Amino acid sequence: LKAPPVEPTKDTKLVETKEKITVPAGTFDCLYSKTTSKTGEVEQTTEVWRSPDVPMPFKSVVSTPDMKSTTTLTKLEKK
Repeated sequence: LKAPPVEPTKDTKLVETKEKITVPAGTFDCLYSKTTSKTGEVEQTTEVWRSPDVPMPFKSVVSTPDMKSTTTLTKLEKK
């Protein structure tokens, strides 16, 4: 499995850069993407650190003015 690319939509701003990230599963070179979209009056920002070779993101952060959710990869086993 490979991670799909991030595709911007009409109401979305997309920024992508290469970064190195350290999470509990290790340190990785990855592609960082930040999307900002607005639905009605609510703006949502999604940040994702991923690699095309790993099907799950190393880290993701989704935030609105009222909440923030962070997910990090804690273990990676290569087979």
